[in-house]
Amino acid sequence: ASDLPQALIVARRNETTDTSPSGPGDDSDSSGDAYALSEAQQQLLLLCKFNKDASRAYNISLSLDLDGELNQPALKRAVNALVQRHDSLRTVFPEDAEGNCLQQQVLAFCAADITFIDFRIQFARDPATFHDWYERYSSESFDLVQGPLFKVRVVQLTDQRYQLILSAHHLIIDGM
Repeated sequence: ASDLPQALIVARRNETTDTSPSGPGDDSDSSGDAYALSEAQQQLLLLCKFNKDASRAYNISLSLDLDGELNQPALKRAVNALVQRHDSLRTVFPEDAEGNCLQQQVLAFCAADITFIDFRIQFARDPATFHDWYERYSSESFDLVQGPLFKVRVVQLTDQRYQLILSAHHLIIDGM
């Protein structure tokens, strides 16, 4: 059961406009559980460490069309709740003093990386600019050591049309 559909319900006009995320603050907390790396993770981390292009090749992005009024505070709360509920979305791959990653670390808390982008002017001039932006965005590198390895972008294309973009590195998710 996904938290996102509930967050996309149109807000009543008299609903609160609180924009603070739910959870204990916005800073990442490095404490948490550590787990051994699988052999596949070890191989992928080694590949990504020495070749940034290879790392970007393992980015996974999914774009969803949203039509209507968007309740941004509710969406932000839902994404934060999603990140808190799923350990993989709070996982990073810290390195030791020699630069080797020996384990994966699940952060006890990690604020969701969610950004709202107003693209209405560019989209009105030339809708293809959104496709170009999406291609560049989808190939941006993730910081595998510091994280986050999951991010959300909400791009407003018109007054009532949005793109919800979920992006993650393959190390933490097999597919969306």
